[in-house]
Amino acid sequence: MINKDKSFLGVPKVFKICLYFVTALLLFSCRENEAQRDFEQKAFAEPSGITEMSVTGVRVENGEQDTDDWRTGPDFVGSFSVETPAYPNPVNLSGNIQLLVSVNSFQSVSGLQVYAYQQPGRAIGPLFTRNGQLDTGFIEIRINVEQFASSTGTGNLGNLYRIVIYDANLNVMSYGDVEVK
Repeated sequence: MINKDKSFLGVPKVFKICLYFVTALLLFSCRENEAQRDFEQKAFAEPSGITEMSVTGVRVENGEQDTDDWRTGPDFVGSFSVETPAYPNPVNLSGNIQLLVSVNSFQSVSGLQVYAYQQPGRAIGPLFTRNGQLDTGFIEIRINVEQFASSTGTGNLGNLYRIVIYDANLNVMSYGDVEVK
C-alpha cells in the first residue's frame, strides 16, 4: 500500500509546500530590504538638482524638476508620501521651507525626523521631530533655513542641501534637495 501523503524520502508533501512558501517569503523580504538599502544609499549621495517650487507650493512651470527628489522609500510605499515637495525652492537664507507629507495607513509609521546634509555623512539636525506612532493624515513640516544653512555656504556644493526624512528607527522615508540663495 502506498501512502499518498508522503513524497520523496518520506517527507510529507504538506511540509515541503510550507518550506517552499517560507523560502519564497524570505526571498521576497530580502529583495525589499535590498531595495530600501539602495534607496538609502542614494539618499546619502551629494545633493544634485532641485525641484523648483513657488512660494505657494506649486511646481514652477518650465522650472527644474529633479525626478530623484521626494520619492518614497520602498519600505514606506503605501504608508507614507511627500504630497508637496519643499517650497519655496530655491529659498532665501532668511526664509522657511515647508513640506506637506501624508501618513496613509493607521499605525504604519513610527516617528518622523528631518535632517539636512550638505556633504554626505555630515548631518545637521534634527530640524523637525514628531515622536510616537503617527496618525493618518497630513503633517506640515516647517523649517527655518538658518537652522541648516549659512550665508557663505560650505564645501564644493555651494548652497545646495539634501533634506532627508527618517522614521524613528532612522529608516529613510524620503529625500530631496533644496537650494539656498
